[in-house]
Order: sequence, then structure tokens, then C-alpha cells
Amino acid sequence: MSFDRAHARLDSWIARPAAVVPITTEYERALRTLTGTGAELALEGETLIRSANPGATLRHGHVAISEVRALAQPLAAATVDLDRAQAQLGRIDTTWLVPPLANKVHDLQDRVARARREAATGIEAAHVLPALFGADATRHYFVAFQTPSEERANGGIIGNYAVVSFTNGSFDLVQSGRNTDLNKGGSAHRTLTGPAGYVRRYARFQPESTWQNVTMSPDFPSVGRVIAGLYPQSGGAPVDGVISVDPYAVAAILKLTGPVPVPGLPFALDAKNAAKFLLHDQYTTFASNGRRIDFLGEAIDAVIHRLKTANLPKISTIAQALGPVVSAGRLKLFSAHATEQHFFARIGAAGAFPQPTGDFAAVTTQNASGNKIDIFEHRSVHYDLTLDPASGRATGSATITLRNDAPDSGLPPLVISGSGPNPTRSGTSRVYVSLYSPLALQRATVDGNRVPLDTATELGHNVFSGFVLIPSHRSVTLRVDLAGRAPLRRVDGGWEYDLSLWHQPTIGTDAVTVTVHAAAGYSIHPKKALRAQDGGVSGGGSLSASETFAATVKAR
Repeated sequence: MSFDRAHARLDSWIARPAAVVPITTEYERALRTLTGTGAELALEGETLIRSANPGATLRHGHVAISEVRALAQPLAAATVDLDRAQAQLGRIDTTWLVPPLANKVHDLQDRVARARREAATGIEAAHVLPALFGADATRHYFVAFQTPSEERANGGIIGNYAVVSFTNGSFDLVQSGRNTDLNKGGSAHRTLTGPAGYVRRYARFQPESTWQNVTMSPDFPSVGRVIAGLYPQSGGAPVDGVISVDPYAVAAILKLTGPVPVPGLPFALDAKNAAKFLLHDQYTTFASNGRRIDFLGEAIDAVIHRLKTANLPKISTIAQALGPVVSAGRLKLFSAHATEQHFFARIGAAGAFPQPTGDFAAVTTQNASGNKIDIFEHRSVHYDLTLDPASGRATGSATITLRNDAPDSGLPPLVISGSGPNPTRSGTSRVYVSLYSPLALQRATVDGNRVPLDTATELGHNVFSGFVLIPSHRSVTLRVDLAGRAPLRRVDGGWEYDLSLWHQPTIGTDAVTVTVHAAAGYSIHPKKALRAQDGGVSGGGSLSASETFAATVKAR
């Protein structure tokens, strides 16, 4: 290995004089530590790869639990080596080094720290996963298939569902069905249980009897608890957890399993066509809605059957395929068991609504038309804020533009026509839009006309909500003026400003612009995802996942 060769050369006779020259001594020590640590890390990396046995994945519907548990020992050994590497690298004084070498040291320090975190996560997985896979008792999981063609804050309505089980590592399909089965099944008198904030905000939408509204909260742990409470009242048995997937997540799963034939479909569902077909083409392919519903059930059963019979690749390949949809909130996991829920949060799969200490903004849109028109929706958000450290105040606005590119004819009524208690004209989208912020509402307008918004608190945030109608091929602009305590953190030489911008897992990306200015007597400087512009800082772009922006404010 190259690190080994470099380390050996430092021990050669030609390099030894450097150890007695004062300035070059620091270089020699740094290079010796750098190359020696690098050799250890390269060797440890090979050990980790060997320890990630492909047998620890799903093979013919079975997970070898003993192999999952066996991962803990080599990972623990790797942790010891990584701790030693961190200590060795930490002793290097980079102030004496030229920038290229100092950068190499810092890069290796970062890589070792990242590997140390990943090793710790792997150890936790080796302890947590056996119980998840039914090592101690059979586990049952509710699988919610969300479709963002009919939006909810958590992604989309639950159109179909399945219940799967693990018994001592063996995977099985227990049951599958539609949301109508859940609405009609079980007790006619159900109790909505879940977090108090969820019940307080969404009880009026009756999710206990209308499962299409269960996913109205942007916080998946809350949604998971509600599903776990409602499913036994809706004709099912108790479950240990909830898995949420949308069509993009299904496509990612098909990367791992390969194409899946479905009866009645002239082509197999695969990673390239699944998302588009499930989001849109299914509604134009089948002559009757009944046949379409039957197809969806058959498709879900076929994908789960393929998971039962396929040999999935090694864990690192699975993580590479599913990582993007997990990061985008399209694959989420909830467990009723606290240690497992903690693990889901650690790997970023819990789908919890953020609780940042700085500034925060989130826009959610929810379909109130009872159709599948949201495939034609486009959103843009402009967030504009002025910070005043002297008064401790912030003032600004969030301008949300929603465009509806749906036609008013030519598509099935289920896609573009309204239904339910508030029907809309064909092609018109009725949207329940919400803005989450730590700031207070000052006023709101729609296309320049002042409108009232409902004001509430949820998940530690203020939230302002209202309904808007968007005709076919039209746009509507909601502007929300805000004011409140400046979300600044005092640091040496000034104040730090952080903005966390949460992205709802919609079909499209959001066109986002963030602009921040400082009040008179202060200057603002970009730090992360922002650039200097017009006396302030600005940033943004096309967002498909949550983003963080940061700047520093200083007195002039």
C-alpha cells in the first residue's frame, strides 16, 4: 500500500537528518504520523469490508441473525484502532505545516472521525437489528405506501398498505389492502391516540375514520404512533412499527431486487419506470378504477414476494441505493420500541420534524381536492429576513408561489376533478398550505389581497395555515410577513445566524431563494450555502431535500 511505502521511506537513512533540523522536525513528525496512521487505516478499512458479510443481508427471505450479531466484534476492534488513530493525528501541530500538508492532515482527521461514527453506528446496529428481525419474538410491521400525487405534509395519502413479519430472521407477507379497507374495517367507534400536538391539530380532519388524513403531520414519529394506535381499531392486529415508502422508494428497492413482473401489465416494473407509472401512468392505463386498484394490490404483493425470494446485495450496496430516498424523506421507519427508534434517528431514517436552535422555515402543501392533481404542482419559496442585533429583532417575509399546470380536461376525473365535501372545477387545485416558523405572523396576502390564516403551534413551532384555490394553468402567491426575536447566537466578534429549511417530500423540487440582510450599523457575511450579494447574503436553488444556510453578523 502507498501509506506503507511512504512510512518505510521515512525510516530510511536519507530521511533521518530531518529529525535533527528544528523546522523540518515538525514536518518529519507530521509525515511519520500521517503515513503510519494511513497504513493502519487502510488495513482497518479492509478488515471492515471483510466483516460486512453479505450473509448479514436478506437472502431468500431470511436474515442470518447470527451474522448480524457477529458484526459487533470486528467493529469494536476497529473502534479501538480508530480511537488510537484520532489520538495520533490530534498530536500533529498543523500551525507549522505548509497548507498542502496541513490540509492532508485535516482531511485524514475528518475521515477518521467519520469512520469512528460509522463504526459506532454499526455496533449499535449489531445490537438492535436482531430484535427488529424477530430474534426474540415475531415482529409485525405496517407498511404504508404513500402517494404524493395526492399530497400530505408527510408525503402523500396512504393508498395501499401491507403488514409484514419477521420471525427469527424469516420475512413474510401477512396481509395487504387499501385505505378503504381500513376506513371500513374494525370498530365504528375509534379513539384517536398519539402525541397531544397531533391530536390537537389534526383531530378535526378525522384521521381515525379517514386514513387518507393520517399522514397530515410532517413528523413521521407522530404519524407512526397514530398508525400503531389506529390499525388494531381498523380491523388489524397490533404492530411493532411502521415503514413508509413512496413510489421513489419503491424504485430504489427495485434497484436491489431487479424488475418485477405484475399481472395485467405488459412490462415489468423496474427502477427506471416505477416512480412515473405509480405517480401518473397508472391512472391513464386502466379502463376502470376497479382494475387499477386490483393492479396496485398485485404490484405490492409482487414486490414483497420478490423481496422474499431475492438475494439482496451486501449492506453497503443497499445503503448506497436507499440512502438518497432516506435523506429525501421518501423511506421512513418508526418503532414502538425506544432503543430501535433511537437507532432509526441515528441513521437519519426516523423522519422526525427538525427542532433547530436557530431560524427555521418549512412549507407544506396538502391536497384538499380529493384528486391526484399534485403531479402538476410547482412550488417556489422566497425567504427574506433582516436581522438587527441591537434590538434583538428580526423582520421579513416568506413568499410562497404555487403553480398548477394541470389541464382542465383530457385526463380521468380521479386525476384532475375534485371530490369529497369541497368539490372543485376540473383542473383546479385546492391546497391546504402551512408555513412553520419561530417568528410571529404579522399579516398575510394572497395575490396582494389580505387574508386570514389559522395560527397554531405544532412540534415546537408556530404554524400558519389556510386554503387556496389554484385554477388550471395558473399561479397563486401567498406572502406571509413575519417578525420576532432575532435567531442569533453570540460568538466572538459578532453573531451567528443559521436557517434550517425543511423540504416536504413532494414530487417536484422547490425553487428556493434565501436573502438575509443586517440592520444599519452591522454587516453580514456568508458562511454556508450563501454568497455576498447587494449588501446582504443570498443563496438557494432547486431543493429536493432539507438544507441549512449560515451567515455571520458583525458590527461595522
